[in-house]
Amino acid sequence: MSWTTQMNAARKGIVTDQMRTVAAKENLPLETLMERIRRRGMDAERRISETYVQRVAERFARFFYQYDAAPLFIVDAEVLNPVDHDDDFELLLDRLRNMRSYREFFAYAG
Repeated sequence: MSWTTQMNAARKGIVTDQMRTVAAKENLPLETLMERIRRRGMDAERRISETYVQRVAERFARFFYQYDAAPLFIVDAEVLNPVDHDDDFELLLDRLRNMRSYREFFAYAG
């Protein structure tokens, strides 16, 4: 492994599984989360209820609202789709590399 933290990996241009996971699920409305879960088509996820996904998303948001153990980069993944669109991923990675503060929110309006 040639990196020690997620931030270190991003600065080296390394995309980790954790980065892809967080980028894909950050700040999404329930309908978008459910559609993406269905599109993945994984047997283990077929029986996940909207109620469960909503609770997980709310707890995820609440946890990161208070999180201060490391820099936090929050992505509006309803507009950006870095998992399915390489241009969005490159834009996200560039913005992450140039993070200017300890907590940033990234919503692309272009």
